[in-house]
Amino acid sequence: TTSNDNITLTSGGTISDTVGNLISGAVLTTTSVGGTVLDNAHTVTTFNATNTGGGAITLVNTAAPLTITGISQTGSGAVSINNTGAIDITGSLAAGTGNAINLTSTGTITDNGAGLVSGGTLTTISTGGTILDGANAVTGFTATNATSGDITLINTAATLTVGGMTQSSGAGNATVTNTGNLTTTGAIATRSGNVSLTTVSPDANERILTVGIAGIQTGVGAVSGGAIT
Repeated sequence: TTSNDNITLTSGGTISDTVGNLISGAVLTTTSVGGTVLDNAHTVTTFNATNTGGGAITLVNTAAPLTITGISQTGSGAVSINNTGAIDITGSLAAGTGNAINLTSTGTITDNGAGLVSGGTLTTISTGGTILDGANAVTGFTATNATSGDITLINTAATLTVGGMTQSSGAGNATVTNTGNLTTTGAIATRSGNVSLTTVSPDANERILTVGIAGIQTGVGAVSGGAIT
């Protein structure tokens, strides 16, 4: 453990922690083969991770905010970040083809500057809004947000599957724009906010928007309230 110093962990195998052995400091940089699992109560302000050869990348942390400057997962394994505080993505969070990305925050989730998320299904849980308006490239998206703020995803995928978006409280909107086809398979529910689903064609061919049987709900318990576009 450190206080304000940077920490670099490099391993030819896995990186993991045990109960009571916590990492505290400024920038945590990890390089592993087979996975990095740091699932105790760490307190770093910045995280950068590289993993090859399979295994998950996991960080459980407290910071206000936690800045992710880059994650590279070239094996098979999920990327999971759970932060008490906001999450700010300023670099490429590249989970690898088909790998899940799970972002859980007690505050907002945002990408800024060169920040982007790519990989398989992205699942977010936030308080105050999730705004991912960079050059994202995921194949699935599920989001839950509480209290206030919008849910926004700008993305490029041949087909983006939205498994559901929920504004559990507050008047936030739910907006997804995908360059490619867009399919919903779960409910999209806001309290009173607007819902916007947009497909953009990168060429002269038409793109398809498909709304699944779960449908869209705006307002409490009924299709009413905010606008659907």
